[in-house]
Amino acid sequence: MRMAWWSGLLVVGMGCGGTTTGGTDSSPGSQEQAVEGQHGQMTFALTPEGTPQQGANTFHLDLATTSGDAVAGAAISVSVVMPAMGHGSSHQPSVVDEGAGRYAIGNVVFTMAGTWEVTLEATAGASSDQATFTYEIE
Repeated sequence: MRMAWWSGLLVVGMGCGGTTTGGTDSSPGSQEQAVEGQHGQMTFALTPEGTPQQGANTFHLDLATTSGDAVAGAAISVSVVMPAMGHGSSHQPSVVDEGAGRYAIGNVVFTMAGTWEVTLEATAGASSDQATFTYEIE
C-alpha cells in the first residue's frame, strides 16, 4: 500500500520548532494534506491526483491566507527533494494558476522509492510563505 503523509515546520523568530498545524480532509478517498506555512501567513492544502508514485505526478494546491481568504495570482515555486539520497528530481515541476487560489502542479517526478519532500514557496504581493510535504513512495 502506498501512503502519503504530511509534515510542516513552523518557524518562530530565529528558532525552529517541530510544530505542525492544519489537518487533513476527511472526505472519502481524499489524500489532501493541509498545513500552515512556516511564516504563518498562508495555508497550503495539497492534494495529489491519485496515489503519489514513482514517475510523474500531478497535485492541486489550494492556497489561502490564515484567515481563509483565497490567495489568487501567487508566484509558486516547487522543489522536489529526496533527503536521504541528497538529491532532487531531475524534472522541473510546472505550475498553472487555475484561479481563485487554486493551482495545478504537474510533472512532480519521484525517480525512485523512498521518502520525498515537496516544498512549495508562494509569494503574493508583500506576503511570502512556504510549506513542505513529505511522501513515502514505494
